Amino acid sequence: MNRKATPDILGALMGEAIKPESQIAVEQESTQAIKQSSNKGIKQSGNKAIKQAHFDGMEPPEGAGIVPVEKEKATFNLSKSVLGELEDCWIEIRKLRGDKKISKTDIVEQAIEEAIKDFKLKKELSRFYSKLESNKASKQ
Repeated sequence: MNRKATPDILGALMGEAIKPESQIAVEQESTQAIKQSSNKGIKQSGNKAIKQAHFDGMEPPEGAGIVPVEKEKATFNLSKSVLGELEDCWIEIRKLRGDKKISKTDIVEQAIEEAIKDFKLKKELSRFYSKLESNKASKQ
């Protein structure tokens, strides 16, 4: 079953004549054919190799090249307050550094690395573990 094309209301308002459906279909097919033929030589890479930002502000030495770090997408649920704090922190860090290269992912990854490092060193005495325990006790 073929659906009718949505009318181009904005184009009609701007003075562009409304095209017949057959012409629209031909244009869509030709555009799709061009995209497919131009993409044959391009190897699509996944989101696995992503250039890692240098959070501490240190850039790699020139000529060293940037080694891609394998990353995998993960989804977590954050409270609205933590998400707001993350957003505020992200904006402030970008202003302090004067660049736009820091992402929220960089901030979260750095925080998780620090929490894990702290836990590995101090176990039950770590701030990370203590916070988890106090949250567990308050929920009971």
